[in-house]
Amino acid sequence: MATTGFKLNPQAQAKWRAALAELAALTKKDNPEGIHQLAILSARRFVKNVASVTPPAHGSLGGEAKKAGESAILSDLLKLAIPAQALGGGRASKEAFASAQDLLEAHARARIGSAGRVNPRNRKEKLLVAVADFNRVLAQVQKNVGWLAAGLNAAASRLGFSLPAWIKRHGEKFGKIMVRANANGILIRITQNVSFVDNVRGYARQWNFALNKETAALIKQVKAIHARNASRARNKLR
Repeated sequence: MATTGFKLNPQAQAKWRAALAELAALTKKDNPEGIHQLAILSARRFVKNVASVTPPAHGSLGGEAKKAGESAILSDLLKLAIPAQALGGGRASKEAFASAQDLLEAHARARIGSAGRVNPRNRKEKLLVAVADFNRVLAQVQKNVGWLAAGLNAAASRLGFSLPAWIKRHGEKFGKIMVRANANGILIRITQNVSFVDNVRGYARQWNFALNKETAALIKQVKAIHARNASRARNKLR
């Protein structure tokens, strides 16, 4: 299992390969076709594991993850702008308000070089934006929720499943996957091309967590097979 942008822990990869090989031997699938089938199933679970810990998700891909992302965008926009109807007790003139486009451009500038979140350090004063314009920008930018995880859409499609609609809507152009399994070994390479992926703090550790979780799932299957075989052997002796 491999990724681009950062490398998975070599020891974690070795444990995954060993667990997969043991499962293949126990299930009599230690041939190119059988290993390929097991690798696909394992990679599918791995990608689901990664998606479930990709911001804004923190262990689950349910609706609460989408809502968390939308709330984060609202928080970011409020770092840049004040939605207002009136100023100083009287109604502000149109000239006092920045436009929706001004806010969109400020948001884009504030995210440059960041992990997709706003860094407002260079702005001394917030923009004053009409409530209607602020809400329009908010709705537009909130459609970006799921963008980071969209780097996994291509992998999900290749592995035979779909991520939630709020992730899938961004298409497959932000990632790639290659799967190769034969008698000489197994290679699964996942490429995530989201522009700010390398800036997401701790994200590489999340991928290792996802791989360790999948290895634990493989080991659990191996132990279950050993337990069944032992039970059958005992029954034959009775």
